[in-house]
Amino acid sequence: MYNVEQTPPTSHGTSWSAEVHQYLEHGTMPSHFSIQQERELQLKVLSYHLVHGVIYRNNHNGILLRFLEAHDLEKVLCDLHDGPDTL
Repeated sequence: MYNVEQTPPTSHGTSWSAEVHQYLEHGTMPSHFSIQQERELQLKVLSYHLVHGVIYRNNHNGILLRFLEAHDLEKVLCDLHDGPDTL
């Protein structure tokens, strides 16, 4: 089965994945974060990794699952349902 994880926008209109990406890449928090929000982000990123600019999540058996934004989901699902391209 495929694990599809959608992300709702945060109160500032951005996906939480942008905050996770920023923290994993630069180690910085968004300037508008409260102390509690900073702690929540630090706990959230423990199961995520950044590989060549792409966010992956560790699942329970150590396999890295690629994170997909909502705009990527339709293309991936169509590709999976259509099968491999024939030449």
